[in-house]
Amino acid sequence: MKIIHYNDRFKPLLGGVETHIESLVKIPNIDFEILTNAVPDIPLNEKLSSHVSINRVRPNDRANTPFENKMVSKITFPYRVMAEKARNKKKLKYLEQAEYDVLHVHGPALSMTLQRVDRRSEKVHYMKKLDFKSIERPKVLTMHGLFSPFTSNPFAEEYEKLLIGMFDHIICVDEFILNKVISYGRNDAVLIPNSIDTEKFKYSPHKENKTLKVGFVGRIGDEISGIGLLTELTQKDLPWLDISIVGAGTPRAIESFKANIKNNNVRFIPNLEPEKVPEYLSNIDILINPVMTGAITRVTLESMACGRPVIMIGKDKKGPIIHNETGYLIDQNIETLVELLKGLNDNKEAIINTGKKAREIIENEYSIDVILPKISKIYEDLI
Repeated sequence: MKIIHYNDRFKPLLGGVETHIESLVKIPNIDFEILTNAVPDIPLNEKLSSHVSINRVRPNDRANTPFENKMVSKITFPYRVMAEKARNKKKLKYLEQAEYDVLHVHGPALSMTLQRVDRRSEKVHYMKKLDFKSIERPKVLTMHGLFSPFTSNPFAEEYEKLLIGMFDHIICVDEFILNKVISYGRNDAVLIPNSIDTEKFKYSPHKENKTLKVGFVGRIGDEISGIGLLTELTQKDLPWLDISIVGAGTPRAIESFKANIKNNNVRFIPNLEPEKVPEYLSNIDILINPVMTGAITRVTLESMACGRPVIMIGKDKKGPIIHNETGYLIDQNIETLVELLKGLNDNKEAIINTGKKAREIIENEYSIDVILPKISKIYEDLI
């Protein structure tokens, strides 16, 4: 069996979707090809292992590796549009001719430069040309997110409906994504969450600290990140609190965020390599991840796997987080957050117990040993 994974980004660029693909290609007895966009100074063809290859398609993707000069970036936008159209045409032609059994596409963040043009016109035009329906092979789509909850632009729902209509099977990584996809008429969609490598993200005992060590890992300036609550926390004078922030984002967003930090007990860590994230999580007591939607996000699962409970926005239950059992759910209110943190600082044993239960639920429901067989069965059923 051979599976092609289709995503615009892959190594050396690595985010949540890319990490998910890295997990999926560990399924035994299957050959995998990762079809992705070319980026400067990286080989077009590469072998990750004896059964996993990467095929990068030119022209180089300057949306994934943007020019540092903002004016140059703006001037070259028409080129990026033309390059993406040419690249998509090449990839679709390749998919029509290549030998493989199943196409597995990871959306909805596909051809973001063309999506940007369509958003301006408030209707789907360019994205219709990314026509996976024309590929006469079994096709799977994993929906890693949604655009529609964050905008009133009619493009978002039109595009999401168009995309899910092209595939035989739809996988959703979060329940709130599943509910939206079902509302679009795909009652056959299934929930299979992101998988976590529990050997890489190991449980580790908490260290004895005089302060409560709170962490954050995420994008600065992202509209779903709930970064405002974190900003308010960094402006509080709380000597019993130690905050470390692993932030990614545009230079402007990062500088703006750092300028609002008022206390010496806050450390900002830019550009942390993915392989160092388990060590980072093991050195904090608790993670705050105040995303503004029903999304769980990968870092929540990774933190739980390390035995570090997570504070999120929600009520009673959110994915694997059950309030006061495997994590903590609060209203989007700074005083509520500070009150919770103060109580946990006074009772760190509660954090330890909650962290152990968090680890247990990840092992039972989210580990690669649980998730990968579910994906493998979908491939087998399709062919």
